[in-house]
Amino acid sequence: MGFANLASALLLVAISWVGGPAKAQTVLYDAPVNKWVSTFLPMLDNNGLVWAPDDLRLYATSVDGTVAALDPDNGTIAWTFQPTGDGTIPFSCNGEASFAADGSSVIYAVTEGDDGRIVSSQGHDVMTDRFDSILTDFLYLLNSKVHALSHPFGDFLWSSPELEGVCEGTPYYTSDGAYVFVIHNSNDGLVGHFSVLDVAADASVLYQYTQTNPFAQFGFNRDVFPGGNYGAGSGNINDLAVWGYKPTPGATFGEDGSTFAFQMPPPTSIAGPSVTTLLNMTSWRHTAAPLLTARAQQLYWLISRSKVRAWINNRFSSGADGEADFGRGTPIFKAAPYTPVVDDMENPTLMCGGPAGESFACLSTLNVTNGTMTELWSQSLGTGLVFGNPLMSTGGDRVYWVDSAGIVKAADPLTGVGAWTSATGVAFQANPTLSSDGARLFFADTSGNINAWEVAEGTLPPVTLPPRDTAAPTGAAPVQLPTIVQSSSPSVLGAGGSESVAPSTDVDTAMPSLGASMPVLTASPVMRPLPTSNACMLAVMLCTFFSSIVPTAFLL
Repeated sequence: MGFANLASALLLVAISWVGGPAKAQTVLYDAPVNKWVSTFLPMLDNNGLVWAPDDLRLYATSVDGTVAALDPDNGTIAWTFQPTGDGTIPFSCNGEASFAADGSSVIYAVTEGDDGRIVSSQGHDVMTDRFDSILTDFLYLLNSKVHALSHPFGDFLWSSPELEGVCEGTPYYTSDGAYVFVIHNSNDGLVGHFSVLDVAADASVLYQYTQTNPFAQFGFNRDVFPGGNYGAGSGNINDLAVWGYKPTPGATFGEDGSTFAFQMPPPTSIAGPSVTTLLNMTSWRHTAAPLLTARAQQLYWLISRSKVRAWINNRFSSGADGEADFGRGTPIFKAAPYTPVVDDMENPTLMCGGPAGESFACLSTLNVTNGTMTELWSQSLGTGLVFGNPLMSTGGDRVYWVDSAGIVKAADPLTGVGAWTSATGVAFQANPTLSSDGARLFFADTSGNINAWEVAEGTLPPVTLPPRDTAAPTGAAPVQLPTIVQSSSPSVLGAGGSESVAPSTDVDTAMPSLGASMPVLTASPVMRPLPTSNACMLAVMLCTFFSSIVPTAFLL
């Protein structure tokens, strides 16, 4: 055995030993078994499926701003919710649902029209100026709201006031349920806002931070080691959000960026909330949320030019101490449109994900030489692109991903050896999810068919809902029953190939904190039933149009 092969073998043994013994082991299947298919609504990039922390529901968000709660045992849609507007333009959503720390409520963000106002390209308000001439170009003034519903029954709880522009990704409750963090960008895509909503004050904006660059979705961690891992967090155990700039609309080249962090001040602090600038200038931007692990002591980021940046031991306010560089896609400056996954959130030994879409890879987080993370393996995706976040089994011994060519894949994260591959013939963009025991894999195609596959031996009991609280708020979302198909097991293909790539470096510089700006407040919406297919298709068309002027998955 050559020295290089011996070193690789020893690395795999070391990773297996460090990551393996403390993990719960699951009996994994050699091939997936179809459980059910349920018809919902179109789900595109950044929409996703989310498993409830109490194992009672599976949540789905669609491109038209509808959220649904499904019975994970049989795919029945228990209830749906979509806010009501004036009908000027359909709603849209490019994020997922998320939960309060106690699991009592679920929130998500929706972009909607602003009371039917139409603004011309010159900025005139058509509804007030009443032009005599016919407009040849115009845009709708958009705003966003965060909506909260009870879990698992879907009772309406609250809606935030209007937030300027288009929501970016998924909002999150703080651990105490008192606040919600959300990012939204201006209508023209040139200004980014990070807002903190005060739930007790009608979800009004307590704090808002604004920059003249659009923000990408933030990474979020509730289990923060005192101080986090950046210069301004000393002694603070509050929830941590980390994010950076996303590409400006129509960008045709790589852009410099910045990165930021936010925690609510600790109880002993006399200062108000403020955002900290981690890196004042970077040579990259990003499209998907970074991953915070190890109690927010480590940070993994998929960035432009198909690169990876990892903060394994270094502070987030200094340069990354782990990085990798993959073959660039088209355009060459794009970033992977998904968040990476690790084998263990408390003690990662490997990270999967990284290329901009045309391939998939896993890297060691233990073996970092001169700042370069060791690539364990990579595989070409052929004609497909990965949009949805990859997933890891509960034991960290199998990684799953889906792609736009309809391939569903399971592989050994250490070696890349395929456990199974299934070609479905449909396109996937939304984020998939696993049940808490890792036994069921859920994924949705772009037309809205939600699939449930058994991929491992399950340990969860059948779903049994608790008694409904008779004091709960009225106005439960309407019920929409799905089309459920019981079918044979998926067809399984052979394992894919592998390829190797080389790493590279760049330099980041650090600067400290900046301040806040003031919010704008308005009223909240009410519910309406599941929309018609025509309205849904119009939402997809509008989403496609806005994506063409505000690129999210590719341009960085």
